Amino acid sequence: MEIINLGVTLFNNYLLKFEKGYVLLDAGYTTDYPTFLKKIEKAGVKIEDIKYLVLTHVHNDHIGYMKELLENTSIIPILHEKAEERLLEGKNRLGDCSGFLSRCLSFLSKISGKSGETWDPIILDERKVYGNKDPEYFKKQGFPITIVELPGHTPDSIGILTDDGILFSGDMTINGFPALHRKTFLIEDLDAYKLSWKKVLDLNPKTIYPCHGKPFPIFDMQKYLKKAENIRLWKNK
Repeated sequence: MEIINLGVTLFNNYLLKFEKGYVLLDAGYTTDYPTFLKKIEKAGVKIEDIKYLVLTHVHNDHIGYMKELLENTSIIPILHEKAEERLLEGKNRLGDCSGFLSRCLSFLSKISGKSGETWDPIILDERKVYGNKDPEYFKKQGFPITIVELPGHTPDSIGILTDDGILFSGDMTINGFPALHRKTFLIEDLDAYKLSWKKVLDLNPKTIYPCHGKPFPIFDMQKYLKKAENIRLWKNK
């Protein structure tokens, strides 16, 4: 597997190259589509070579040009079944803040209007695959990938685990300000989030690739387990 980080707007836009083809994780911000096209061209990838789009969850920084991809290619979207309703809703559902710094950033985002960004409803067709219902879907297509449910940040959060021990965690983990100790920025269901943290420990990947921040070893999740267990949520007002 080759990992190509297209790196758009503070967002790790991972494109994974396998023998069977390319898998794209998430679809950035709406305004990032032209940059995305330029970056894949620079990487020597044709858009029609991308077979799958894994949507880790529905937030505006992950679904921005999903509609363009579905309309202009034969790409197959892989997502949680709970994501479909959120795509049709056309606006963010935000959880509470995982710490004081997260709350401050959330407040600034609201003042700037970023957190309230909306999008045109995205209607899925028969291509869609519910990853939570068929976690071995990729294996059946010859890709060394298992789909993993990681709820908490949102109820539709999923990740993918490769056979060589790399977990692409979406926003279940974040490695950078303002989300300290590898925990995510916003949490809709704290109990589910704590279970997802322990699930990652049980999966025991070698390396975790978050959508925001640099990759880090599973040791970090072990080191910060107590921090995760003692998260205090700050109301996202």
